[in-house]
Amino acid sequence: MFIPKRIFPASLVVGVGLLVILRVVSAAEGPLAELVRAEGGVTVEGQQQVVGAALEEGNLVSVAGDGTAVVEYRDGCRYTVEGGEEYVVNHAQCICYEDLDKSKHSRHDAIAELGHIEGEAMVRERERSEYITRGVGTELKGGDQVMVKEGEDPEKSSALVEYYFGCDYTVKEGEFYTVDAEECCAALALPREEPPVALLAEEEAPAIIPGLALIPAVVAGVVGIGAAAEDDDDPPPVISPE
Repeated sequence: MFIPKRIFPASLVVGVGLLVILRVVSAAEGPLAELVRAEGGVTVEGQQQVVGAALEEGNLVSVAGDGTAVVEYRDGCRYTVEGGEEYVVNHAQCICYEDLDKSKHSRHDAIAELGHIEGEAMVRERERSEYITRGVGTELKGGDQVMVKEGEDPEKSSALVEYYFGCDYTVKEGEFYTVDAEECCAALALPREEPPVALLAEEEAPAIIPGLALIPAVVAGVVGIGAAAEDDDDPPPVISPE
């Protein structure tokens, strides 16, 4: 089957057009979040900010001791950063805390349940002193403790604690895990990467020992003299005694 060559340029134009449209739509959505409250000293990545500042995933928000900042995400989720604290913009963590707050107003005391189990899962309720073997679907309250006894394959022995607000924790064999919703949300925090060496401030750069800067020049001079001596084919002058 013969395919005209002009189809390929046309396809390329269509593809580029779609990319442009997608970028325009993405830009129209706006930033992931913004500062809707900024009192006192509020900085983002070290730069002073005011209300309305755009924020992206991973940005570091720092608040001075007498300040307050409120980060509002595109879907309406809000996170308040109190004075003296730092917060890494993290949408998943904001949703976790928001759902956690909603669950506190529920009449149901349980905040999680046991999910997939490998081996034998045992639970000690916060009001009791003994561990009892439990299965998938067992409801868990804050303060309950979960442990896993060794199964046929110790490396696979585990129990999944599934919180009702979207945060999960895998309990390994030999571990004692206390059900704690706040800690589960906190564990979703994004890690902060260390800045590359090239971005270190001058005061953080390694100190230069005085005099070391002269060594390259001295070496170059010695090498130059040696090279000049090798290139000189004439014998050295003979000085006769008087």
